[in-house]
Formats: sequence, C-alpha cells, structure tokens
Amino acid sequence: MFALICILFILPQSEITSADDILIITSASSPLDAVSKRELRQLFLKKTDTIQRNRVTPIQLKTDHPIRQQFDQLVFGSPFNAENYWVEQKFLAGEAPPVEVTHEAFVLIFVKRNEGLIGYVHKNLIGEVKRLGLKVLTLKPKG
Repeated sequence: MFALICILFILPQSEITSADDILIITSASSPLDAVSKRELRQLFLKKTDTIQRNRVTPIQLKTDHPIRQQFDQLVFGSPFNAENYWVEQKFLAGEAPPVEVTHEAFVLIFVKRNEGLIGYVHKNLIGEVKRLGLKVLTLKPKG
C-alpha cells in the first residue's frame, strides 16, 4: 500500500477542460453500472444515501480543487456555492458535508478500501483506476 501511495502522489494534479474529463468511480463489487446527474446531485447533497436501492457514500475533493469545481458544474449546473450550502445545512439540520480530500490519490485510496464509496477523478487516472480494480460508472444521458 505504501508503494501505491508513493506512486499516486507523484501524479500531477489533473487539469480539466470539460465534464467529459471526469470519471465517476466506485468499488468493483458495486452493482451500479451507471448513474444520473440527479442521483449524483441527491447523493452529494446528502439528500439520499442510496442509488438504485444500493447504499452509497460520497467522497469528494476540496472546494478549491479544479476537478471539484468542474464536477459541481456538471452535477449542479450553474455555479454552486458548496460552502454556503453546508453552513446552512449545518445550522438548520445539523448535517455535515461529505468527506472531502485534498488530492485525487486520496479519492482512489478511499474508494479502493471502502466498499460503497462513490467519488470522481480526472480521466487521465484511468490507468490507476483499472490497476486498482475500481469501476468507472457511466453517466446516464438524462437526469
């Protein structure tokens, strides 16, 4: 595992240019093959903990990460102020945001080690995703 961490940290922070550059990933054992934007939106806002009757947990990059910003644009549409949303949720409902990590390497490691997690990384990490035996979920065209 130490070797994996070392390899992952030498990977450059990914540059993103479009939503097509994002891979939605989960564990290989997940019965999910595809997700919709609506399902992702509900999951990452913690309005649900199931997708297609499967218990799942989101993991995401910090709000200032460019891939996180592109993911938010893809899933939430117009600019989404996650920090304000979660301050409000914490105050009104005592709800905490999904786990946030600083680097895509952590997303890969957490998803590998924790069945039921769903995260996202740049498509240039597809080799690592495959090597780790993770599953890439297809984004459904509608929803």
